Amino acid sequence: MAKIPFPISEEDFDLFLNTLALWKKKLVIKPMSFPVTATWKNKDFDKPVNLVGFMGETGGVKYYRSEDGTGIPLTELIFA
Repeated sequence: MAKIPFPISEEDFDLFLNTLALWKKKLVIKPMSFPVTATWKNKDFDKPVNLVGFMGETGGVKYYRSEDGTGIPLTELIFA
C-alpha cells in the first residue's frame, strides 16, 4: 500500500499523478472482449478454445464459457 503524506505540495502531487499514469498499464485490468481465442490447459490435455462470454465466479475463481457451452476456469486458460 502506498502512503501519501498530507498535506502534499503541488510539485509532489504532479509527480504522484505522473507516476500513476506510468503504472496504469500494469495496474488496470482491461475488460475482455468476446469472442477470444485461448488454450485450455488442464491435467489431461491442451485444447484451443473460443471463449464467448463470462459465466461468473465461484470460490474466487472466474469461469468463461466456450462456444460449446463448457465452463472453463480462468486458472486453466492461456491467452496468446
